[in-house]
This record gives sequence, C-alpha cells and structure tokens, in this order.
Amino acid sequence: FSKLMYNTTSQPNDEEIKRIQQTVEQAIEEYSNIKDDKLDKLIKLRQNLKLKTQEFQQHIEQTNNSIQELTEQLAIQQQDTTSTFYPDKIKQHLHDNKLIQNELDQRKVAIEQLQTNIQELYQLTNGDNQTNFIKELDEKLSTLNDQWHQINDHLENRDENLITMLTCSEIFW
Repeated sequence: FSKLMYNTTSQPNDEEIKRIQQTVEQAIEEYSNIKDDKLDKLIKLRQNLKLKTQEFQQHIEQTNNSIQELTEQLAIQQQDTTSTFYPDKIKQHLHDNKLIQNELDQRKVAIEQLQTNIQELYQLTNGDNQTNFIKELDEKLSTLNDQWHQINDHLENRDENLITMLTCSEIFW
C-alpha cells in the first residue's frame, strides 16, 4: 500500500490507477473468500453441534429410562420387603439392593460422561451459554442427576433398614 501512495504530490497515471484498482479488487476478492470460508465453517459447526446435541439427548433419555426402571424395581422390592421377616428372605433383599446399587453406580458413570461431553460442547460454542440446546441438555442432565441422588439416598436408607431388620429377624428366629 505504501508503494501505491509513494508519489502523492503528482497525478496518478492510468497505469497506476489500474494497478490500484487491481489491488483493491484482489483485496475485496480475498476478503470475500475468507468471509465465505468462515461462514461455511460456522454452518458446519452449527450442524455438528446440532447432531451432537441430538446424540446427547438420546443418551440422556436412555439413562433416564434405565434409572426409571431401577426406580420401578426398587418400588416392587420395597413392597415385597414389608411382608417378609425371615432372615433368608431379607438377605435376598439385601442382595437385590446391592444389584440395584451396582446398576445405579453404572448410571452415575454415564451421567458424569454426559456432563463432560456437554462441557466440551459448551467450550466449542466459545462459552455461549445462551445456546438454547446446550441449556436444555444441561437442565435435563441436572434433573437426571437429581433423580440419581434421590434413588441413591433411598437405596442407602433401604439398605440400613434391611440390615436392621435382618439383625432383629436373626435374634427372633
């Protein structure tokens, strides 16, 4: 550009004008190419984010369904426990409780992985927490995490109650 402005005191000739026009046109074309490239990359990024979001939603739904199944299992076992006072039956309930706890622990690993993935997705969007789909994912995951904690607390209480019942039952029988 400094060469173009080299001789500002004299009138530019036709050749200099053509050269300036070519330089400006070339700069405009390069700018347009860069802008188009950035726009294409942005569109692809948004498409990838949308696909990732859909995948995460499916994983959250699957994890939610499996936690709901565990809740139903626990409710069924809870009903059965109230009518049983024999040590062997209580031991079976304790064993079943441990199995449910193991399943629940596996779901916690899945929830933590989803949380990590959502954080990575958040970083891909340059921390734009106004992105609705990431907010939705985060809210669903938060609800799922709360459900997990409720079930886990219930399982721990149930385990303590079963151990107390077993102790009393063994003394009685």
